[in-house]
Order: sequence, then structure tokens, then C-alpha cells
Amino acid sequence: MIENIEISGCHGYLEQEKRTAQPFRVDVTLMGHFSVAAQTDSLDETVDYRRVFEIVERVMTGESVNLLETLAGRIAEELSIIPSVEHVRVRVTKLSPPIPDFNGTVAVEVERTGLG
Repeated sequence: MIENIEISGCHGYLEQEKRTAQPFRVDVTLMGHFSVAAQTDSLDETVDYRRVFEIVERVMTGESVNLLETLAGRIAEELSIIPSVEHVRVRVTKLSPPIPDFNGTVAVEVERTGLG
């Protein structure tokens, strides 16, 4: 699990959101068969979280999209091809949504199961 990846991106439905980077938080949970890694203590037998961060960063700083669902889906899709991973959960949170008189956050979570 990687939590609280804070990253800026130009995503949203409004034109101003596409022009000006805004803060997002991404949380990733990966589940699968990691017993070999536990026995061998080898990074080659598990998920390298640097790779996970690189995927998140590439999607979040890449092409502008309208929806959080699209961002979370693209991240989950790329993570789902990592060997040994059978279940992916990705939550993308917009930390400062452009909603008048609203001080909270909005988030979307997607899951991919039956992988690997």
C-alpha cells in the first residue's frame, strides 16, 4: 500500500482546472501472491513501489482529463499488469475542488480484481 502521494495535475471539467495545476492525493493498494518475496527477501519477487510511484506520477502529470474516474481507472489499469498483483485499488482525491463555499475534498475509488 502506498498512501498520501501528493501530486499536482491539470485535471477537471472546468477550463480553469485544465490550465492551472491543482493538488491531488493518490492512495494505492495492491494485493496478490507475495509469499515468495517474503521467503527470499528479494525485490525481484515483489512490487517495487518506486515503479508504482512512477506510474502514478506519469498519469497524474500527463494528459488532462475531465474526471477523477478516468484518472483512477488509468492508474489501476497500468498497475494491473504488474506480475503477482491480483487486486488493485486506487483512490484519487481532489484536495481543492472548485465548489463554492465548500472546504472539503472529493474522491473516487476504483478496483480491479481477478488479475495475474
